[in-house]
Amino acid sequence: EGVGFVVAYYNNTLPVIGGFLVLNVITAVWFGFRSAKRAEAIARNLQTIASGNLSKKFGLQGKDDYSWMAYESDSARRGVATLIQGVTATSQELGRAADEMSTIALRTKDAISSQGEHTGQIANSIMQLASQVKEVSAQAVRVASSAKSANAASVGGSKVVGETIRSLDTISH
Repeated sequence: EGVGFVVAYYNNTLPVIGGFLVLNVITAVWFGFRSAKRAEAIARNLQTIASGNLSKKFGLQGKDDYSWMAYESDSARRGVATLIQGVTATSQELGRAADEMSTIALRTKDAISSQGEHTGQIANSIMQLASQVKEVSAQAVRVASSAKSANAASVGGSKVVGETIRSLDTISH
């Protein structure tokens, strides 16, 4: 009787066990198909990012590992996009600064050249002034010599006039 009970139990539970096995296989296939689709979606998103498209937002609904990987992938996309924007802005700023430095360098070169020309003009003016001062000094020496001669002649003439006045005074008395 015990063996008969086991055989009867086994014969009646075989369809139930078979049903559970079929249900397990169907559930495993469904989970596998769902997981494969979510993994493919993440792979496509990473390929989009790798191709340079950083504007496409990506997310998977749910609270499983694939949703978490999708969230992290999107966070990385945003971080890279922000980094590229920062590098682009810095590059543009460096370009503007380089242009400004070039302009300043050209102005500095022009100012130095102009200053050199003005310095040359000032040096020539100083040389001309020195030459004219030398000429004025030579003329001053000649004038002083002439004044000395005129003074000597004036002193000699004064003596002649004095003698003439005395002679006239002697004659008139």
